[in-house]
Amino acid sequence: MKHEEILAILGNIRYKNWFFELYARPVEYTLRISWFDTCSVTGKKELQHSREWFLGPDLLTEDGIVQTVFKAIQNAEEHEVRERFRYKGKRVFNPHATVADLLEVCGD
Repeated sequence: MKHEEILAILGNIRYKNWFFELYARPVEYTLRISWFDTCSVTGKKELQHSREWFLGPDLLTEDGIVQTVFKAIQNAEEHEVRERFRYKGKRVFNPHATVADLLEVCGD
């Protein structure tokens, strides 16, 4: 699938005020979602980004691209929920916790 065809598919996807960035690699593409929102740390409206999503040769179909974007949106929304959810004032499901952080609080 050509770069322009992928962009045309992405151009037909709507979700909130989010937009999609496509990066060409030697044999595949990656996709990243971006949007403006209030940062959960600074409280300022800033450009936010999802992680990059791999679009290899077997995903370069209309179905593969649309389903990957849908999954990327689900993942980004879950990340946002984990950042904003508080229990007793703490982000108990902090998506930025490292494995080392988790090992420190794990019981065994």
